Amino acid sequence: MLDYRLLEALAVVVKEQGFEKAARVLHVSQPAVSQRIKLLEENMGQALLIRGNPVSPTLAGQKLLCHYEQVRLLEEETIKGITPDLSEGPAKISLGVHADSLATWLLEALAPIANTQRVLFDLVMDDQEQTHVLLKRGEVVACIGTHETPIQGGRSDFLGVMRYILVATPDFAQRWFPHGVTKTALRVAPAVIFNNKDELHSRFLEKFFNLGPGDFPFHVMPSSEAFVEAAHRGMAYTLVPELQVKKQLADGTLIQIASPYCLELRLYWLTWGLQVQIVQNISQEILRYAHQILPQE
Repeated sequence: MLDYRLLEALAVVVKEQGFEKAARVLHVSQPAVSQRIKLLEENMGQALLIRGNPVSPTLAGQKLLCHYEQVRLLEEETIKGITPDLSEGPAKISLGVHADSLATWLLEALAPIANTQRVLFDLVMDDQEQTHVLLKRGEVVACIGTHETPIQGGRSDFLGVMRYILVATPDFAQRWFPHGVTKTALRVAPAVIFNNKDELHSRFLEKFFNLGPGDFPFHVMPSSEAFVEAAHRGMAYTLVPELQVKKQLADGTLIQIASPYCLELRLYWLTWGLQVQIVQNISQEILRYAHQILPQE
């Protein structure tokens, strides 16, 4: 039989990325957390954690985390269905998301669920091409990303296409691209990227202008909102979702440069396939709203 007190310790260590933080969350000492993990590993007969920086679960650890999270959600739903007064509070749902969906449409999709049901969202941020790893590791129950293949026993639903375009202020475009967006001009004009995982800008320039990752200068700003603000203030040109700058394009404060080029990402909603009503409700609302707001092809 699995000891869910020990599984909880494993889940919190992975989520908090360390034993010390996990101890604070669990309200026990750090040695107590270490002892729980050690005992769980002894019971399983194998290592469940890779004790590096960051801490990450082994393959066996991933399977246990998925099992623990599914049992936790099923238990909460069962208790609420039988004796609502014994419920400990709102269901806490962890979702893997990327910055651009969060900055453009995701909160509008989640708002109806948050406003009508007892649920708290724990949004775990990662690159859109890596969010499926969070799902595979059991850190989230569903995610938005570009990975089409569902995890074993799960499902994958197409959300729509997110189109990325290059934008800048008219003054910036005149200063840095007086003869249009060219390979030569792109080698010196300042751009902005999200972080070191962000490959979208490099992919755009490589695809349309044959420029490599080290062939252009850039600011690093880990915020989708800061991307637009940096462009608005004339600090850089930037690659952003067209959805995020519709207003600025309409009023002329930003203009599309390098038109008609755009980079299209196909987004998917991946879940475990868990038959828990709250997760199903969230999935239905996410799909409904995404199909309205995102181009379908």
